[in-house]
Amino acid sequence: MKKQLAKNLTVLLGVTLFAFSVNAQTKTDSSQKTSSLNHFSLGFNLNQYQHDFGVGMNLTTPYFAGSSMAIRVMGSAQWLQNIPKGDTMTTWSPYVNIRLSVVTRQFVINNKISLYSEGGVVMLIPNNQFSSQPFQFGGFGVFGFEFHPTKNWGQFIEAGGIGTGAIADKAIGRPIYSNGFLVSTGFRIHF
Repeated sequence: MKKQLAKNLTVLLGVTLFAFSVNAQTKTDSSQKTSSLNHFSLGFNLNQYQHDFGVGMNLTTPYFAGSSMAIRVMGSAQWLQNIPKGDTMTTWSPYVNIRLSVVTRQFVINNKISLYSEGGVVMLIPNNQFSSQPFQFGGFGVFGFEFHPTKNWGQFIEAGGIGTGAIADKAIGRPIYSNGFLVSTGFRIHF
């Protein structure tokens, strides 16, 4: 499993670097360099990783490398729906999901709409009620749209995939979690 994880992270890094190189080669819009949105941003998000609902916060650095690349850290509380061993009732068990990623951005319409891609690593801190693992690591990648109705405000929606290999080995049926399709929406305040 560790070899597969290393292989997946290598592919993710390669795709991110490729996206950055294509973005850097095709950049012609000088408005990105003077964008009022090129500051730190703090955001709130609602997300779903496979079947797991979550809420979180994210922090994005100012964009660098020609105003096309930034670093983002996101932490969220997720809930896994499961049936604990020795029980017959379904419950929601919380766990923590932390993402560290590289973001590449391209403005589409005069600092009002931007497209971005994001990829990086994920660290899960599972709940010991459903998992015997203290930590799980993996990778993720998303594509998103951010709408900027005002100078310091952005609303976003993004979709992609996440892979961690995480299994709730203490729950009935040993369900997987934080694997598969992910979708997230929320807002960011640029300051």
